[in-house]
Amino acid sequence: MVNKLPTVVQYVCLRCKGVLRKQRNRLVCGQCGASWDVKGSVPCFVKDAPYWGELPQEEMRTLINDAKKGYWKDALKTIPQEKREEIISCCSDETRGWWRYLLPGKDKGKVLDIGAGLGAITFSLANAGYEVVAIDSVIERATFLAIRRDQDRIRSVQTACASALELPFPEQSFDIVIMNGVLEWLGLSETSISPDKVQKRALQNIFNVLKPDGILYIAIENRISAIYFLGFKDPHSGLRFATLMPRKMADWYSRLRRRGGYKTYIYSKFGYQKMLQEAGFKEITFFLPLPSYRNFQVIVPMGRSKIAKYCFTHIWNMKRLRFLKMMVHFLKFLPIGFFLDYFAPDYSILAKK
Repeated sequence: MVNKLPTVVQYVCLRCKGVLRKQRNRLVCGQCGASWDVKGSVPCFVKDAPYWGELPQEEMRTLINDAKKGYWKDALKTIPQEKREEIISCCSDETRGWWRYLLPGKDKGKVLDIGAGLGAITFSLANAGYEVVAIDSVIERATFLAIRRDQDRIRSVQTACASALELPFPEQSFDIVIMNGVLEWLGLSETSISPDKVQKRALQNIFNVLKPDGILYIAIENRISAIYFLGFKDPHSGLRFATLMPRKMADWYSRLRRRGGYKTYIYSKFGYQKMLQEAGFKEITFFLPLPSYRNFQVIVPMGRSKIAKYCFTHIWNMKRLRFLKMMVHFLKFLPIGFFLDYFAPDYSILAKK
């Protein structure tokens, strides 16, 4: 018996790129015979991926079971009070997808959301008229996405458990690819090679699945942000000053602090530009999300110093921005445009194929 899955883009074999067909609870390649599990309505192309999520694994599984028994929004009410607001935001805050207004002439099309998490961006774009393939390497998160889609009867969303390191899609399939807070974590997915090589491999895969003139959107921290000079912890490794160190020194420091090797690489503006150009991207544009890329109120084009200065000085609701404003006040000789271009906390990046 062959059952259909919601399909925005056809799945292809990771080995030979042959078309995959669903047979019972498997996706099977018609050319080489390779197959992958389908758990519920979620194809699984990742095996033994480490769990990561906004909730501990057992709490996430409880949330999934509660959502299956009733309705996913009602299941959110069972989350402990201290975590509930953040989880609801990760699920339902559609403003997280409003960076789409930066996209030149792409108000519709096929989107790949890599590391889609609990679905705020995925469903924000789907509700705006895009067709979205949402993938996550954590099966619990991909399962929750599928439950949301099915219960809300959103036909324009396709979900899978998959990774940027092996994308089960044909070349030139997507108009837009999203990596929102994802690129920096990829070094933990493949530890046999250096994190920068893992990231470059992922970017090359993304370049291949983008259509001509397709756009990659990246939201990520800045390695040389002023907040790290002030002693703020790297949000990935939990270490102070690690992002500012040479990579080998940061790795040694991380191991000394018993955090394992240093694998979560972030870069400066020049570093991101170089990496994207090496992957083949031509037009690369940087934006400043304030107060951060996770919960921005505004996104300002780099180089618009007067606009940036106004927004920067009128957004006070984040501790790290208050520290930056103090620095700007005391370092009046430093042009605000230069300061924000190179020492801002985060970047939003559009890279065109």
